[in-house]
Amino acid sequence: MAYFYPKKNSMMHSFSITENYVIFIFSPVALSSPTCMVSNHFHITDCIEVKDEPSDIFIVNLKTGEVHEMQEDIIFSLHHINAYEVGDDIIVDLAPTEEFALR
Repeated sequence: MAYFYPKKNSMMHSFSITENYVIFIFSPVALSSPTCMVSNHFHITDCIEVKDEPSDIFIVNLKTGEVHEMQEDIIFSLHHINAYEVGDDIIVDLAPTEEFALR
């Protein structure tokens, strides 16, 4: 069984699967629930805290269970659109989340 440990205070909302891999992106984004809980009128951006840290990316080989871990500049996307393999490359299409002004 494969294990991986993202940093605390990271968020994953969606993930991608190809024929051979599953891709998890844990962004350094946390929900600030007290802000959202005490107000009846808030915007979702008021409830999100973005840390200046890289995202943790885990690529799990579905056949062997091997986990490849990497870090990248902040990546935040509420939804993965598609993922596929081209040769040895894994392509992941993400829905941009410009509203949060994330890199």
